[in-house]
Amino acid sequence: MLHVSEPRVNTAAQIYAQLAAADTAATTEFLATGQARADAREKYTDSVGAVAKNLAGAAADRTSGSTEAVEGINEQLPRYTAEIDTARVYNRSGVPLGGAWLRQASGVMQDTTLEQATKLREVQKERLAADYDAATPYPWIGLGLGVVALAALGGAQYRDYRRTNRVLNRGLVAAATATLALLAWTAAGHGVARADLRSSRESGVTSVTALTDARIAALQARANENLSMVNRGAVLDAQGKDLYEAHFQRQFGQLAGRGGDAGELMRRARELTGSAVGRAELDRAAKQLTRWNARHTEVREKADASDYAEAARLVVGGEDPKAAGNGTTDAAFKEVDDALGKAIDAERNDFIEAARSGGAAFSGLAIGGGVLAALGALGALMGVGRRLSEYR
Repeated sequence: MLHVSEPRVNTAAQIYAQLAAADTAATTEFLATGQARADAREKYTDSVGAVAKNLAGAAADRTSGSTEAVEGINEQLPRYTAEIDTARVYNRSGVPLGGAWLRQASGVMQDTTLEQATKLREVQKERLAADYDAATPYPWIGLGLGVVALAALGGAQYRDYRRTNRVLNRGLVAAATATLALLAWTAAGHGVARADLRSSRESGVTSVTALTDARIAALQARANENLSMVNRGAVLDAQGKDLYEAHFQRQFGQLAGRGGDAGELMRRARELTGSAVGRAELDRAAKQLTRWNARHTEVREKADASDYAEAARLVVGGEDPKAAGNGTTDAAFKEVDDALGKAIDAERNDFIEAARSGGAAFSGLAIGGGVLAALGALGALMGVGRRLSEYR
């Protein structure tokens, strides 16, 4: 788990998050100006590069579900980047068609590429769960055989006592002692390891999954907030409302909640996060989500009044990114993303420590168990051999 299953789960989660981050950066670039636009483009390039690097690592897993998902992402990613490049060309020329190409590229990402990334995450999470299930069962058969061996040694000692009137056979006593020590060591080692593995699963894997889900929702909400500004309400849903604003409201509601109630994703993340660092970062994220929501309300007021220039400034800032200070939704989003990222790192470190502790419980068991088994066998042979020699 520590060296194969969990790293693959983490890689799959990183691929999903980086794809979502690339889409968010691409939409931000269309709204931003000056240095903010350059920063967004650099973020986009870095995210796409990170996806390519992680896909190369994920391709090492040749199981059917994983291979199909990786191949699907590899097929769709070049199409996405090509459409983003086309959108940029039109945008630099001041042609409104750039927004349509951006919308189409984002649709490819949301509807196809991220769907494959979701499949990859699910495949790797199922494998990790299977590895946990295989690692945590108690070794009842081995312990049972040990008890049988101990009972056999006790029976031999009793028969020896009945026949010779000698209370103890040193060889058999040594064999029984070695067998008992091996049983105790095995039982204790597995008990500690099971507890540590259970802890790593409950406080590490599940919390990292919940935090990653929250982070991805923030990224997707941000991308839809940007797309709403780029398209200026031109794309409507079945109810005649701004499609991307509706997507934003749904995703933000799942993440942070509405009307004072925490969203499902943040609530679950808080319930599962056990580290002090992780909880502190969740508190920071919650404050920034409140700030983001308040500023987004101002954005919608400007957009509804057709003041899209001011709405865009509140989303990404103006020519001078410092002039906007921390007053943009972009600044709040970046704080949310940073806080959730640090919470994920803290919880993953807890998983690694717990998993290593579980492995340490078996430290020396293979060698020590072999030595004790050999001593037990030697003691039994010496004890039986001594009695046989007395009959010669």
